[in-house]
Amino acid sequence: MMKRWKKALDAVRGGESKYKILVQAIAADIDNGTLGEGARLPPQREVSQRLGISVQTVTNAYKELEQHGAIRCEVGRGSFVAKRV
Repeated sequence: MMKRWKKALDAVRGGESKYKILVQAIAADIDNGTLGEGARLPPQREVSQRLGISVQTVTNAYKELEQHGAIRCEVGRGSFVAKRV
């Protein structure tokens, strides 16, 4: 899963926002079922370290996914793929 995210980020061209690319990569994994309903996403710090990007970039991506209803973030518990409606 994170290998696909890393590959997407490595393909970033000038002008493309890393957090938007990460949003698209995570959303694609949700859409294709790689990340099923209720699946826990890796902690933001882990994603940051493994992908070589800032924690703020990951935080922005998770926030956007949450705003669009794709994930739910629970303080102290983690981030999870939201129930599909």
